[in-house]
Amino acid sequence: MKTETEYFDSANKKVIVWREDVNGTTDYWKKENGISESISKKEYNTIIIRKVLRLDHSQIADMFGYESAGSFTTASRRKHVENGIVDLYELIKFDLNL
Repeated sequence: MKTETEYFDSANKKVIVWREDVNGTTDYWKKENGISESISKKEYNTIIIRKVLRLDHSQIADMFGYESAGSFTTASRRKHVENGIVDLYELIKFDLNL
């Protein structure tokens, strides 16, 4: 089974992410500029949650005290912040049965 989601990144480029469930194994994929690549479950969830919550880099940068979206995008701790957002979202979603 394939679950596909399409969105536009901060540079307004079309990106497609999908999850494939095959024989009990789940793979996560991202297609950008015609190139498909395997991604982690965390990266997939980050993309989906940002889309669901309608968050862009400038909003996340503001929430976490970065000067700009650019400074957040290039920050060494960016993945830690994004992973924290995913973990918090999943915790709240599970606890509230959303």
